[in-house]
Amino acid sequence: MATDEKKGTEQTIFAQKLPSAPTPEEQLQSRYSRRFYLFCLALIGLIVLVSALAYSFNRSSRDRRNYEDTAYDSRRISEPEKIFSAVGKPYYLLFYTADCSVCERVKSSVLDYLEKDADYDHAMYLCTVTLTLDPSVTAEEQIGVTDYRELKIAGYPTMFEVKEQKVTAVYEGLQILDAWN
Repeated sequence: MATDEKKGTEQTIFAQKLPSAPTPEEQLQSRYSRRFYLFCLALIGLIVLVSALAYSFNRSSRDRRNYEDTAYDSRRISEPEKIFSAVGKPYYLLFYTADCSVCERVKSSVLDYLEKDADYDHAMYLCTVTLTLDPSVTAEEQIGVTDYRELKIAGYPTMFEVKEQKVTAVYEGLQILDAWN
């Protein structure tokens, strides 16, 4: 038995309420909320696109050279006893690690210096020797050290300036960039 009674704008058939036709006010609200969702979706898409472009631009402008490149083999010290073995002109010893973000930031300046210093005027050597890490050690404590077993660093990258087989200056982190200025 079907009843077709109207109660306001609702209809019932077999005791189930049927949806009523939306009012003009509800239609307008629905249209605005659809536009709002589409706007939000477009905005999110735009943000993703701009982020992807910025990421790809940043990746393409990165220095792709590597500390481990064979072009720098003559500038590499991997045996600790050779750290103070160079004689004559002053030189720099750069201690770095492959997973160090600051090492990555100073890399282009360091490698540019290596390429410009072909005559070893003030040579730089890339040290793959692992030193004792001691966060409490200060740069001043390392000045005057003459034995590689006494060298300690607070972190990577650290660069020592060596003259006459003695540490004369220590540069840590981004201070390395100031060494050539």
